[in-house]
Amino acid sequence: AGASVAGAVLALVHAELEESVEAWLAADLLAPQDARLVTDEAGRAWLHGVPHGRYRWTIDAGSLGRGSGEL
Repeated sequence: AGASVAGAVLALVHAELEESVEAWLAADLLAPQDARLVTDEAGRAWLHGVPHGRYRWTIDAGSLGRGSGEL
């Protein structure tokens, strides 16, 4: 409905590499300041420095629901 959702958890998997952004963070391939996978107070998440390509995504907003898609 256009409202911001803080605390929603975003998961991204590179469709061609079959690797997750979470795994890249855990392996120190991305710096923590370059990827925020939990939405902030304004409902924003961000990524910097990830490989180009298609990503499958899911977002979990708890009791507000889940969503998924590809970008």
